[in-house]
Amino acid sequence: MPRKLMVLAVLAILLLPSACSKDAAGLERYLNCAAIKKVDIVFVFDTSNSMGGEINELKAIANKFAADLKTSNIDYRLGLVEFRDFPQTCGEGDKIQCGSPGDLAYRPWGNGTITSDIQIFSSWLKDLKAGGGGEVGPEAILAALRHADSDMLWRDDAERAMIMLTDAGPHPDGSCCNAEGDTLEGTIFALTGQGTRVYVIGPDHPSLKKIAAETGGQFYKIRSGLSLRPILKEITQAMSCRFNVEVVARCLNKTLQAKATLVGNESIPYSAGQTEAWMYIDQAGEIARYNLSYNKTEESYGAEAPGVCGSLNLTVYGRVEQKSAVNTTRIECEPCQNAAEPESLSISGRIFDDDNGNAIMDATEPGLESWEIRLKKSDGSSDMARTDEKGFYIFTDLPPDRYELSAAVQTNWTATFPENGTRTVELDAVSESDINFGLRIPVANIAPEIADLTAEPGSPQIAGTAITWTANASDMEGDQLLYRFFLNGQAMTDWNADNTWIWTPAEDGKYLIRIELRDGKHAGPDESDDKWSYEFEINAAASEPAPESQAKSWDRLYGGQGHDWGESVEQTADGGYIITGTTDRSASSGEGKGDVWLFKADDNGSLLWEKTFGGPEWDDGYCVQQTIDAGYIITGSRGGDLWLIKTDENGTKIWDRIFGGPREDWGESVQQTGDGGYIIAGVTDRISSSVAGSGDLWLIRTDKNGTKIWDRVLGESGADWGRSVQQTADGGYIVTGLLDDSDLWLIKMDENGTRLWEKTFAGTGRAEGYAVQQIPQGGYVIAGATASLSGNLNEDLWLIKTDENGKKLWDKTYGGSDRDWGESVQQTDDGGFIIAGITYSSGRGSGDLWLVRTDRNGTMLWDKAYGGANRDWGQSVRQTDDSGYIIAGRTESYGEGYEGYEDLWLIKTDEKGDIPGEEKN
Repeated sequence: MPRKLMVLAVLAILLLPSACSKDAAGLERYLNCAAIKKVDIVFVFDTSNSMGGEINELKAIANKFAADLKTSNIDYRLGLVEFRDFPQTCGEGDKIQCGSPGDLAYRPWGNGTITSDIQIFSSWLKDLKAGGGGEVGPEAILAALRHADSDMLWRDDAERAMIMLTDAGPHPDGSCCNAEGDTLEGTIFALTGQGTRVYVIGPDHPSLKKIAAETGGQFYKIRSGLSLRPILKEITQAMSCRFNVEVVARCLNKTLQAKATLVGNESIPYSAGQTEAWMYIDQAGEIARYNLSYNKTEESYGAEAPGVCGSLNLTVYGRVEQKSAVNTTRIECEPCQNAAEPESLSISGRIFDDDNGNAIMDATEPGLESWEIRLKKSDGSSDMARTDEKGFYIFTDLPPDRYELSAAVQTNWTATFPENGTRTVELDAVSESDINFGLRIPVANIAPEIADLTAEPGSPQIAGTAITWTANASDMEGDQLLYRFFLNGQAMTDWNADNTWIWTPAEDGKYLIRIELRDGKHAGPDESDDKWSYEFEINAAASEPAPESQAKSWDRLYGGQGHDWGESVEQTADGGYIITGTTDRSASSGEGKGDVWLFKADDNGSLLWEKTFGGPEWDDGYCVQQTIDAGYIITGSRGGDLWLIKTDENGTKIWDRIFGGPREDWGESVQQTGDGGYIIAGVTDRISSSVAGSGDLWLIRTDKNGTKIWDRVLGESGADWGRSVQQTADGGYIVTGLLDDSDLWLIKMDENGTRLWEKTFAGTGRAEGYAVQQIPQGGYVIAGATASLSGNLNEDLWLIKTDENGKKLWDKTYGGSDRDWGESVQQTDDGGFIIAGITYSSGRGSGDLWLVRTDRNGTMLWDKAYGGANRDWGQSVRQTDDSGYIIAGRTESYGEGYEGYEDLWLIKTDEKGDIPGEEKN
């Protein structure tokens, strides 16, 4: 909500002399046109139906605008906010339709990013579409300007400017279409408080002219056939050739005395109608505007503001012809009151109809009028207030104390926020607003129904043959349906949206299958709305010898006496395998340096060729993929920077690219994109870290030659790592990793790197995602580790299945009493999953390479542990053409790396995860 403003009477000092103290001709010569000027520019664009022509023209001239800014010595950043109107109908009697259904009131593009990359800005413009906006008339201009001012990521050391394009004015003050309570003066004061200038291209509307004039911008009248090109050129000229507003201010006997000088290369003389200065004073939310008069003797502008005290925010504007400048500062005046006097405070907020029950006050949800709210004081006394027509209430003249507020819950209503309808407020030195309450009338739920339960193949069903059970159900309200399958009374799946279950009976006999259905409206996690049971019989299988597996199986060791390990493996088009990792052939000599290792093996694991890439420092290869030209793309690290390497089909390097800064950066995952370019996920420590080694998730998009198109850095205060990225069917990207050194992180981005949504999965301990894949049935599967679900402090392997919006459908943990985790996951031909990682809970050693096979619901079918007395683990797994599996990892138990060093371990199993014997070749 915007702050509530009490406006002081404006003291206008207009004693302007009729002549200049100097020759004012050619004021341009006093300006500094050589210096670089930092300006953040946000376009605030009306995208209602009638603005299609302006949208298309801006798309066409955006590059020219950026070039003009650069030529004018402007260090620019560009941002975009679009707006239409609030999608609501409101008012008493004859209802007012504000926006069209489905409209957006405002939208900051790029999550508020203000970018220097014109290609990113152009991509936002490309996706702008005109539509909606309701009937011809006012739009949500005030809300859009305020959110642009508060939600965009402005630079601290740059000037702020907005260019607003609209063909309508704002809603008038008090209109119910101002759904967030914005007012014209309040919006102007918020903009001037930040020194934001607004250049308005719009209709001849007094409010729009006032916004431009009061903020130091310019107004340009929109009309049929108007071209934006000359207007943007004029705005560029107005932003160039800088001058400063130098301010000297002091408080004396509760009177603020302010003097301002306009200075470019030298002091700029006064010229009637060409130069002026004015200021805003913000005193604890009371804001006033003052014009400054020019003093010919002192060659400065001045004004006095009586009756001020305490801390003041002072914003002083200057104008020279079409150019303006602003200075914001904070002034400390005499205390406003005796410290012994009790301070008078207030508590305010809103009671709203939380129609969707999400406990969030959405823009479309109305306030509840004449609703009773009670305030209980610490001495036991109480007070009562009622809400106004928009649901707002306020308690005033309150001393600092502890208060309890409760909203009355009327018949048939229930509280959603907070659930008990009561909030406690501690008043100290500042009044509290936005103490809101949500209420709703629960809607009776119509239960879904099961139509039938079918099996494929049908009767007779044979032991050893997979059966797919399918439940067919419907819900009259269109709610999402959740299913759970039981066999002989035992739950075989968790609640999830998959209406099928695949089961392979091992023995003949009679069985009872039961399907339970719910739509998520029940409070209890195990309740159901409908059930269906079916008794059936499994016949014994004919006694035939089981067919021998056609899948090859073997294992191979590669390496020397140093550190050699495999991080990534893929089956290639010719049936062989490409592997990347790290080799340290010189470890025995004490040099201790590693290189990126790339080698090609045939379908029997025999080495065909190998390549190493590196420099004087330690270098690692983390991920490899065969590209459409039969070559390979590799990502990893080189000497502390993210490294991208492109080779031909024989491993000969074609090019490489290095991305990074002064700290540690590396690439974890790379994939070729549909246009032949590449997407890389990794970690950068270049921006966020006051603590070295924490890092942020780094996503880089390149063209086919490795030239960076854009990059995105995401994260919070702790370690935020990108582990795995994949391009999705819609052209965007899905990424998983670690957030804030605590939670498994899943992020969906569009093709331009704009974040669409993100999800975190966590419990009481650390959780991390290591691999993600989009699956053909829709949604995503993630493999990782969690310490929060197993009941002990060690990790378990964690498999999570989500829908296309990242909502968890089910999750499974696998492991024992020690540490276990998954590094790689892939969906198998039958819809199940294969996961590779490491287990300390089973096997024979201090850590074994672990392979886990599940069905499509995450139920474990089998698992295998491979290894010896020392540590061995798996980094990457893929299903092969013969339905077996290829695994790359490392071993300390076998080979020349035995006892302290590692060898790369490549394992080829059959479809059951078996390899012949225990011999290592």
